[in-house]
Amino acid sequence: MTRPVTASRAAALADGRPLAREDVVLSLDRFPGLTADVSDITKLAQCYGLSLGRATERVCIMPATRGIAMHLGITAGTNVMKLDRVTETADGAPIAWRVAFRKI
Repeated sequence: MTRPVTASRAAALADGRPLAREDVVLSLDRFPGLTADVSDITKLAQCYGLSLGRATERVCIMPATRGIAMHLGITAGTNVMKLDRVTETADGAPIAWRVAFRKI
């Protein structure tokens, strides 16, 4: 069964230069009519009266793909840090998936 989601992409800058790219996918079952900023899951959950539970994050170093390299202003194949996090509500339902790539 598929569930409705919304996705967003953001860039983090330092001194005007790209530092990271972040993709966030949120469950619209838990955030109906979402119009708020999705950059802070804690504030967003509070706005919707949700209690957050566990967040699980995996971190690895990997070579940047052409697409990631283009967003970060680096050469494809340069090592980047990948952060992959799933956030759940207090009742264990996943509500947010975040994947970020950072220069190292």
